[in-house]
Amino acid sequence: MKCANCGSEVSDDNKFCPNCGDKMVSSGNESQSSPVELSKPADTTVNLDSSETESLLQGGESTVTPAQPEVNNISQGNPGFASNPQTGGQTQSTMNTTGTNEQDVKKKSKAPLFIGLGIVLVALVAIIGVAIFAGQNFFKRTFSSATDYYKYVEKKNVNNNNNWKAYDSYVKRLSTINSSKYTQNLSIELSDDAKDLMETFSGGTDFSWFEKLDMNMEFAAKDNNYEASISSKINDKDVVSFKAYADDENFYLTIPDLTDEYIKVSKEYLTDNGFDFDAYMSSYESLPSKDKLKSLTKNYLNVYLKNISKVKKEKVKLEASGVTQSAYKLSYTLEDDKIKEMFKALAEEASDDKELREVIRDFAEVSMGANSAGLGTTVDDIMDDYDSLLEEMTDSIDDADFDGLTFTMAVYVDNSGNIIGRDINFSNDESEIVVNYAFTKKGKDVGILYAYDYDGSSVKFSGKGKLSGANLSGEFSLVQDDDGDETTLLVVDVEKLNLAKFGTENQEMALTVKAEDGLGDAYYGMDMFSGYALRLEADKSKSVVAILDGEDPLVTITGTEKKEAAKKISLPKKMDPYDIEDDNGASDWVATFDTEKFIEQLRDTDLPSDWVDSIESSLEFMID
Repeated sequence: MKCANCGSEVSDDNKFCPNCGDKMVSSGNESQSSPVELSKPADTTVNLDSSETESLLQGGESTVTPAQPEVNNISQGNPGFASNPQTGGQTQSTMNTTGTNEQDVKKKSKAPLFIGLGIVLVALVAIIGVAIFAGQNFFKRTFSSATDYYKYVEKKNVNNNNNWKAYDSYVKRLSTINSSKYTQNLSIELSDDAKDLMETFSGGTDFSWFEKLDMNMEFAAKDNNYEASISSKINDKDVVSFKAYADDENFYLTIPDLTDEYIKVSKEYLTDNGFDFDAYMSSYESLPSKDKLKSLTKNYLNVYLKNISKVKKEKVKLEASGVTQSAYKLSYTLEDDKIKEMFKALAEEASDDKELREVIRDFAEVSMGANSAGLGTTVDDIMDDYDSLLEEMTDSIDDADFDGLTFTMAVYVDNSGNIIGRDINFSNDESEIVVNYAFTKKGKDVGILYAYDYDGSSVKFSGKGKLSGANLSGEFSLVQDDDGDETTLLVVDVEKLNLAKFGTENQEMALTVKAEDGLGDAYYGMDMFSGYALRLEADKSKSVVAILDGEDPLVTITGTEKKEAAKKISLPKKMDPYDIEDDNGASDWVATFDTEKFIEQLRDTDLPSDWVDSIESSLEFMID
């Protein structure tokens, strides 16, 4: 007989085809071994009634089982099996050779359930992550008590690095002074009106010749060696210059326009006379870092917050200079006993605070110097005074009368948990101090308020502006109110103030501060400034300060600065300095001055001849 699969001749005794290995069947069953043709060998579609569909979805058995030959042919065209309910009550089934329809339905029927659960879990994790990292303020505000939310807001405010940006920039700048080189230029120009005013105030001295004074300064520090120079020009003509060096022990100074020789001053000599240079330079590195100061602040804030309870929360509209913003108001009041308890807790914390003590001692050591006896005090004296002050403060709190004293705080918080305003009230039966702050935003409009009130007399700085990115513009005023009698002292016209760089060395600003008539009315002798204004401009490349009479500049001061890393500083090799501590050291150095050359240089400038004559006479007196 022939193999139904490959067509090879196979003897009747063989149960399997020796050519292809397919199982042989008897002639009576030959029709079952014939190949089955399928129009879509990959899929078989069957109709199931409702009970069969329910059984399939629950992992039950399908009532349709295709014959085995179909399995062989289907496996070659489309391995795999899936059962998917279709519209109209149909289920599409695909089979493979690894299992029966019944087995695959049981394996696959629970997959949608697990997939659904997985999606839910992923979504839940995402929601929790957003709540923790992005929406923590919302959850704190919504689900915490008003007291806990207030404490969260205060801590969030302390941790905000934007609030420490100016201080951090200042500390970093000072900490690099001893390894940097600075090149600065200062230029002063006078208008004709300014010259006339100076002539009036000086009793008739002529300044018409003056156009501009330039001063160029360089300072460099490296490995406790220092180098500095100053040169000056009037109307672009050289006047005089100075050159100085310092090493571990001495200062060396010369005036190149007068002499090539140096005079020496020991650091010990200066220290004995009240100025410790090394201690002074080290003081630039003594300020606590931003992180350390933040840590100290957080510590005392936590001590303070432990005494806060019964905070009230309400939704309000905070207004400053006509700009209103929705906010949450968190308010509380401390009575006399609680205030006393809070002050005592803060004093006790300070008494035991080793970190605070370390900061104070470090600053005292570098600012006073190791040899500070010449100044009349020592570092140990300062620390003894500090300990005595804390002890006295603790004792005075125990003995102080807090009866009738109340402290009320209201903090205004935006939807992101940022503090946008405060009201602070300190009062007793006899007096009241109120401090207000608000910075409100609505679109691009900004309202600003800073106010201090003591028993009805107040000073208020306020105004309305606009924000364009980080740049603020607007008009603001400083107003004094004495029992309802308001007087405008100053008006500040801000063209541009970059809030993101405020307080940093890259500050960007352009503003004018104008003195109003009220300044003279409020303070005796200040009426002379009425009508004048101070113009301030700054960017990364230069700073300009100008005194204006109306719109016209009288005095204009322009400054530029370049900072770079300092290179090795070497003292002049052929220097043989005179010593100021020698009996005749200073006079011998002065005797080396070439006064004739210097006076000729001055006469080539635009300085008045009588001024040059006076300088010449002074030099001759010094030499003689």
